[in-house]
Amino acid sequence: MCQTLLSVILVQYEPDWSKLERTLLSLLAQDDQNFELIVADDGSKVNHFAKTKSLLAHHGKTASFVLLPENKGTVWNIWNAVSHCSGKWIYGISPGDYLYDKGVIRWLKSVCAKDHPHAGFG
Repeated sequence: MCQTLLSVILVQYEPDWSKLERTLLSLLAQDDQNFELIVADDGSKVNHFAKTKSLLAHHGKTASFVLLPENKGTVWNIWNAVSHCSGKWIYGISPGDYLYDKGVIRWLKSVCAKDHPHAGFG
């Protein structure tokens, strides 16, 4: 795992590939690519890990992949992802969530550095 300030956890269960792909592309479009990406799946029959790895590799990005062998629910999936993070801050996202501007990651890191939050939601 890379040492970075921000870990992005993409938590999913039975993801729709078109939504997942758009979410990944929104992450890849960021002007600050210095973040750790962890894709966590909650026991999906089809998790699209191979497609995700291929798409990321095509853009020069890597990720860690963690899998719960059976569905345990959102909280367990997030907890599993968080246990693999090395970042000081963690941003959670799911397939269908998009970063609508190329500067979201940069902005998020600057806000966290300035405000020193214990938790946040957005």
